[in-house]
Amino acid sequence: MKNITSINTKRFALKNNVPYNAFIWLGKNFIQLAISKTENAKVEALQTYRKEKGNITKDEALEVFGLEIIKKAAHCYIGLESRKFTLIPIELYAQDQTETLLSKIYPIEAAETVASQKITPIKGNSIFTLKRGTKNLIENELKDHTIFHAPSSLLIAYQQLVPPNINIVSFARIQEDEILISVFQNKQLQLHTSFDIENIDDAIYAYFNSLEQLGLQKKNVTLNILGNHSQIDKFNALASANVASCKLVNRLPTLQYNEEIFNHPTHHFFNLFTLLLCA
Repeated sequence: MKNITSINTKRFALKNNVPYNAFIWLGKNFIQLAISKTENAKVEALQTYRKEKGNITKDEALEVFGLEIIKKAAHCYIGLESRKFTLIPIELYAQDQTETLLSKIYPIEAAETVASQKITPIKGNSIFTLKRGTKNLIENELKDHTIFHAPSSLLIAYQQLVPPNINIVSFARIQEDEILISVFQNKQLQLHTSFDIENIDDAIYAYFNSLEQLGLQKKNVTLNILGNHSQIDKFNALASANVASCKLVNRLPTLQYNEEIFNHPTHHFFNLFTLLLCA
């Protein structure tokens, strides 16, 4: 696991003397963390780790959880990945039925447990699985913490980026082995689901096939792109030729950023920054 980005973490740890929160996006082969003072929504420091081969191991996660800047945080917010999730309208949601609801869609393995997260902008709840081992690790190592479903948390941020004068707005989060597609029509969520991919051509097919299944005309759709895929620029170029407009996602307007972080590409860290909106 390589530390590939480190912005202001050592300086912040040395000079800071006020309470702050830590935000961690824990992926299959990467970990991203951000620091924000509790008094404001400003990203003060940023650090990312990535593995070229294999998944993040328990020891590698412990290495990050054991960082002084994490241990001294007033609260840690962790965004986890899970392909097993669904969105339930608030009026149909019952907390004591979360596992029953999700088990009607996905098989729940013995090594998994079920959690939920309120997604206020869409008036719904996200129900998702997480590994019991991961949950226990977080509970043992991080005293004050909250667990979020990273893909569902994006919906809170997306609502800030849906213009009132644009009819159809879509988002594509592209990771090395997955594309997560979200589509809004008249500001109402129409689709939020993920597809396995092996290459960027798979991502292009999944995106445009999703539009077709929704009965949407490509020329009427705007697209915002985010994620860590190594060929995200190729996806941008291919998609741009077929939709009304296409761009790498904008920064969240309700957050502030350390100047050095502000100058860094936002689309790599957008899902991480989204966690600040959930706190």
